[in-house]
Amino acid sequence: MSTPRRLASWAAVLICVAWALASLATVAATYARVEYALAAGEARLVAEARAAGVARPPSPRRILIGDGPVTQVRTDLSRYLGREVRGLESQDRATVHARWGRRVVTVPVKDREEWDIIGVVALRAEPWRNVLAPAAGIVAAMLFALMLALRGIRRLDADRATSVYEGMIAPLAALAVVMAALAVLVRMRIDEAAQLLPRPSLQGRFDPLALPLPNGQLAGLLLALILVLAAGVLFAAGWAASAAR
Repeated sequence: MSTPRRLASWAAVLICVAWALASLATVAATYARVEYALAAGEARLVAEARAAGVARPPSPRRILIGDGPVTQVRTDLSRYLGREVRGLESQDRATVHARWGRRVVTVPVKDREEWDIIGVVALRAEPWRNVLAPAAGIVAAMLFALMLALRGIRRLDADRATSVYEGMIAPLAALAVVMAALAVLVRMRIDEAAQLLPRPSLQGRFDPLALPLPNGQLAGLLLALILVLAAGVLFAAGWAASAAR
């Protein structure tokens, strides 16, 4: 194996792995923000019922970590996270608490004048709940694209008549198809969550008791940018290994 081919092969391996990690990070971060927004919405319904004195507040779908006075919820939350939680009595907005793989969203319960914090509602959030299927697709695409890229590099190194486009378009197409599917999945996830949350008004966009949903267009642009960078490196690797360069 020639030195250019060896270097090109390593570059293909690295860029395919980097594409997978960056794509997974983008999807996971978007899904996590959706989960936090939904958890905050559920916690807010319970908090509003508590503040209004409703005897039987709505039951949240997510696991309730704490619901009551600040001191009680602080104890429950600290026990669940395995660390001391401070500042609940002054947090007048929805907040995400994290430690290792555990996530909890808290929403304060205010008095009728909405001035003093009289309690806290804490719900467990599971940001990784729906990431398994996209992660499996990303890993499968990475392995398939890597196999095609290494095959293309071998062909470019052995055949002077093969163009860089012919040698590297197959792995790029594999990544592009999965990237498009990921963009659709992300947008569907955000749209589904939007149906479960109150339609934001101009005032609601700055609501401290709500956590905003992520921007689906921005997530799609990030995925496209990752693909463009991967394409550039793959074609550069193919050019470096080409016997006709």
